Amino acid sequence: MRSLLLTFLLFILCSSIHSQNKNLEATYRKYFQNTREIPYLHLNKTSFIMGEEIWLKSYILEQNSQKLHTTTSNLYVSIFDQEGNLKDQKLFQVTNGMGIGNIKIDSTFTEEIYFLKASTNWMKNFHEDISYIQKIEIVSNRKKRSIKNFSQDKFYEFKLFPEGGHLLAETINNLGILIKDKSNNGIAINKGVVKNKKGDIIKEFKTNRFGLGDINLLVNENEIYSFEATLENGIVISQETSIPNKQGITMRVVNSNPDNLFIKVRTNKKSTISLSSKTYTIFIHNTREYQKHEFTFNKKDTVYSLIINKNRLAKGVNTITVFNESFKPVLERIIYNHKEELYSDISIHKISSSIDSLVFQIKNISDQKLYLSSSFLPSQTKAYNSTNSIYNSFLFAPYIKGNIQNIDYYLKNINHKKLRDLDLLLLTQGWSKYSWNNIFNHPPNTNYQFENGITIKGKLNKPLKKDEQLLIFSDENDIIEMITPVEGNFKLSNTFIKENSLIKFGISKKGTNIKKVSPSLQFSKRTSFEKLPQNFNHSTKPINELNYEIKNLKSTFRETEILDEVVVKKKRDIDEASFKKITIPVRKMTDLDLNSDKNVFEFLRKKYVVVNTSQGYSIRSTRATETRSGVVNLFLNNRLVEPQFLWMFNDISLKSIKAIYFGETLGLNPVEQIHIFTLTSDEHRGRNNKLKESKIKKGFSKTKEYYSPEFYTYSGDTFRHFGSVFWIPDISIAPNSIETFKIPTKLQNDIKMHLEGVSESGGLISKKIVLN
Repeated sequence: MRSLLLTFLLFILCSSIHSQNKNLEATYRKYFQNTREIPYLHLNKTSFIMGEEIWLKSYILEQNSQKLHTTTSNLYVSIFDQEGNLKDQKLFQVTNGMGIGNIKIDSTFTEEIYFLKASTNWMKNFHEDISYIQKIEIVSNRKKRSIKNFSQDKFYEFKLFPEGGHLLAETINNLGILIKDKSNNGIAINKGVVKNKKGDIIKEFKTNRFGLGDINLLVNENEIYSFEATLENGIVISQETSIPNKQGITMRVVNSNPDNLFIKVRTNKKSTISLSSKTYTIFIHNTREYQKHEFTFNKKDTVYSLIINKNRLAKGVNTITVFNESFKPVLERIIYNHKEELYSDISIHKISSSIDSLVFQIKNISDQKLYLSSSFLPSQTKAYNSTNSIYNSFLFAPYIKGNIQNIDYYLKNINHKKLRDLDLLLLTQGWSKYSWNNIFNHPPNTNYQFENGITIKGKLNKPLKKDEQLLIFSDENDIIEMITPVEGNFKLSNTFIKENSLIKFGISKKGTNIKKVSPSLQFSKRTSFEKLPQNFNHSTKPINELNYEIKNLKSTFRETEILDEVVVKKKRDIDEASFKKITIPVRKMTDLDLNSDKNVFEFLRKKYVVVNTSQGYSIRSTRATETRSGVVNLFLNNRLVEPQFLWMFNDISLKSIKAIYFGETLGLNPVEQIHIFTLTSDEHRGRNNKLKESKIKKGFSKTKEYYSPEFYTYSGDTFRHFGSVFWIPDISIAPNSIETFKIPTKLQNDIKMHLEGVSESGGLISKKIVLN
């Protein structure tokens, strides 16, 4: 009976292993099958003065395609204080994977350090947090610090990383080495030593300027080794290895060859018997692509090698995971597969300069359209210290747990040495961000919706009559809707209503004026519950090491009026020269003509034939000929008004009109056009229509044109260190073409340009240059 039970258990075990082997790939594919968003914010700088704005450009990458995410629309940017408490949150609109915006640094920013987090609602469905997080500093809140003397030996980080995850006795192991100082800067060690338990020096090691190194070490059973390094000040720091496993496997990956990747799996003599005939799997993956290689142990060999052509690997970061016969992950290593198609490039040339402006050109030298943004700062700036870059956020952050410092060094002007240094860095990153426990047992649930704008649901106090319709109008939000509610209920889907904007409602009955109506409104989610990750470093340390207090910042800016609502909208002021490119001739009504209590239809009836048809009103010209159809197209604020909406001009007073243009299209069969431009809410005085206004407090952040406060002087340290010269967030350049730009200089001889972006195929761009 006991033998029968053992046989049954072995059968179950073998069936389970076969099932896991069969399902590894299917499980992996399922875990990553849903679209995933990777957000990145290009900020104009990271250190600010009270009264300035944080100017930003958002880029959202789709993880599977590695291109801009074409369907993301709602991006939440949350602001946390240094304790991790949510201070404020903004909702920004994203279109075709990009968006622009700004955040005012007002008097409520009372602390020195804050954190920005960019994320979406859909991202909450996944265990891995790949939100964008960046520390910013309000330097005007900085207090003077006294310089304290600390013992250097109490402020260092000395870590050892066995390749794959652990040490194995009686075989050669490779260990990564990481040494950092109190400021998180790497420490270069020219000659470190490794000692055995007797104190004998058995090997030497060194680290590069980033404090990174590695060493091959034959590890004895039950032996603990001491790594010692002597700092420049003579202090000796040390770290010990852990006790090695007596049985098992270890791994060595060689990624220095440009064409091939070499993987060696080692075991020891003691393990050969227990491992014999067992099949292990080497799984190389990066969420989008994977490949599987199996090998079987025998009683003789202790080294098993695999050579892979790098053209067969996915570009960018790959993870190598070794599974045992039960498909339990036992070793893991992260590598980088460099490919030129990961990047795109441009050239920048200065054309001319004067005392107050500079002209330069950006040349797109690729066959892909480029989308870019650029910050312009004084060359001596201390205000741009981002711990993120577009390289870091898109190439590495989705896969590794830590943060890569000095990313520009590794990925600019790439050569063999830099790739070797990058491989050392990845050796010290440990296992991938993606937990195999989650992949096997906890696939993502789509509990959080993929948001697309804001949906408005409304209800009227009573149903409308058969011949009545509901008019919904919002010039700020580009809404003109005429709908028939069902039992008093109506819905506007996927709107992009702006915060603190107005939506107007009225009931229209053909042949009568509009009646005011106040529906009750409900909105889809406009805020997101966000917090900083539990393991996030809430360091209150300043971004830059300046040991002085910025004084008299209240008098830094000139007392000039800065408009809080320099909102980017469709242009309403179109000069006659622009109109002549579209229509001819052009006539514009003067302010005297428009200073009337009449409505727009009464005004138009003097010049045109206005007919009420079954499809709505129609405006006809009195000059119809064989070549002129007599049709007149009417535009309101650059938007063509369909016939069914023309009736609303019965209730628009001429006093609310800024200008009316008359003309006709060019060509053999010209069509007459009327272009009407209304006053903005700031310009309009005494509006008297029949629509009921409803103010929307929560919505998408309004997009403003860039501006910066005027400084009393542009030659002082405050501006040179923390001021901003200019910001261009929406640069697009066609393939193999050149665009010219003109920026102010703010009396600076040299300007540092920080440019980032992405091509339509996903190639990344990051450049820092000085314009003289």
